[in-house]
Amino acid sequence: MKKAIEKKNFDGARIYAQNAIRKKTEQLNYLKLASRLDAVVSRLDTQAKMNMVNKNMAGIVKTLDKVIKTNNPEAIVNTMEQFARQMEDLDVTQSEIVDKSMGNVTSLTTPEGEVGNASLVLWDVLPCLAIQLRIHSTAVSIRSN
Repeated sequence: MKKAIEKKNFDGARIYAQNAIRKKTEQLNYLKLASRLDAVVSRLDTQAKMNMVNKNMAGIVKTLDKVIKTNNPEAIVNTMEQFARQMEDLDVTQSEIVDKSMGNVTSLTTPEGEVGNASLVLWDVLPCLAIQLRIHSTAVSIRSN
């Protein structure tokens, strides 16, 4: 856009600016879509893991019910150990879900240094471009009158 303005191609600069704005909007929309898809995948993954935990717990409860009826202390201890392992697996699953969610959030953030550098570049270029575009727009409107 800067080169177009330097070459006095104001219409080309305006078209370039419109295209740049459109592409930036598309990029932001794709980022939003990616974020939504990540959320859906995370929810589906969580649901699948919870279904597996529920299935395993139901099996353990049935086994524990049978074992308690037999009054066999060794079998009760073994079943309770299975229950404890299942609870540990549940804790690990929950920790993985939280870690993954936090990783998704931090991957979408932009480093402040890059934002600051981009802002400085824009502040250097924009005033000159804005003045040149205003002069051109004024000249075009005067000519058309």
